[in-house]
Amino acid sequence: SEKCADLVEEIDFSNNSLKHAGCLREILSACKVITKIKLDNNRINSLTDIRTVEKNASGITHLSLLNNPVKNLMDDAQYISDIRKSFPKLIELDGVALPEKIKFETEEQGVLPTSLKFAILL
Repeated sequence: SEKCADLVEEIDFSNNSLKHAGCLREILSACKVITKIKLDNNRINSLTDIRTVEKNASGITHLSLLNNPVKNLMDDAQYISDIRKSFPKLIELDGVALPEKIKFETEEQGVLPTSLKFAILL
């Protein structure tokens, strides 16, 4: 039988004075299809503080951390890069669509091209 948590796709944990996401572990692990999480206006200080989200909700496509101290610790490019490492399926961060990741042809196949041997004759 389907539980209510099996239907939850989006959760808003904004405005809760959260310092980390550890207290959300059980909620997130129960919500199997969750793709959107809002954590705006909390007190999250570092990216390690959202590891629980990463471990218990790996299918996240939309994440919002607006007005959290973590955003002030690094420039935007580093912030986006670090968040994307934790959430590879992310397509929107803080309400802004992310540009597509740059991929090299070999990444798609997972195979490196064969090396070529050559010699220089003098």
